[in-house]
Amino acid sequence: MSQGDFDHGASEYAKLAHAVTRNIASAALKSIPSLGSQSRVLDLACGSGEVTSLIIEYAISRGHGPPSTVLGLDIAAGMVKLYQAKADANSWNTVFSRVQGAQDLSGISDNQFDLVFMNFGLMYVPNGMRCTKEVYRVLKQGGRAVFTTWNHAGVPKLVADATAAVGAPHFFSPTDNGWDTKKKLVSTVQAGGFKTDNIQVTVEKTVWEKESADGIVEALSSPFWNPLHDGSPEATSKWQKALREQLTPLQQKTGAIDMIAWVCIANKSL
Repeated sequence: MSQGDFDHGASEYAKLAHAVTRNIASAALKSIPSLGSQSRVLDLACGSGEVTSLIIEYAISRGHGPPSTVLGLDIAAGMVKLYQAKADANSWNTVFSRVQGAQDLSGISDNQFDLVFMNFGLMYVPNGMRCTKEVYRVLKQGGRAVFTTWNHAGVPKLVADATAAVGAPHFFSPTDNGWDTKKKLVSTVQAGGFKTDNIQVTVEKTVWEKESADGIVEALSSPFWNPLHDGSPEATSKWQKALREQLTPLQQKTGAIDMIAWVCIANKSL
């Protein structure tokens, strides 16, 4: 998926990915020390704001003063628009955003953030090493960076397999180019300057649930996901048939698709 896909299809992507990305981010945040009102957080490749939502909600539930200051950055203007709309609607007065890519954080000084959280964004950056170097630079000494990637991305795999079945151009999956491996994630984080002893990787699992096979097919039938989309019923029917044929017996029975993530937490040495 390209920047243009995320920009023009921001709402469609956010609707599909909301629950699974939030679940993984929630699990990752439980491994991070509590953030205080003086903490500064960078939500990098912020999307529609799942990570920021969790940070603000946790702060409110604890009732320990105002939430942390959060800056959300995303290269897709459509995503930033959704993010800021959510912040405005919820009166998150400590949340700010702007359109900016993840591999060039120019305009941000060194040693600014207590936490940098990049939730399922690293694999989409053209130069991952440049990104992690920038994360290391803007992170405070003793601060933490969190990077999540997919070990098994069942939904993108289904879309990719169906895309191949109908003979459409390759669907770029977040697990392409070795990004489904722990080795790729760790080596990219190490290349940014994080020491091996300060990198910890765990596995978190979640499920994308649509209750039935029909629910899965319907959710993936919009023009955003359908490479054959031309406005005709024939194109929709052909795509839905391909999706159904790629579903496993278990997916057909449960209407659920497994999503398994790598969660990397890296500390910047004091």
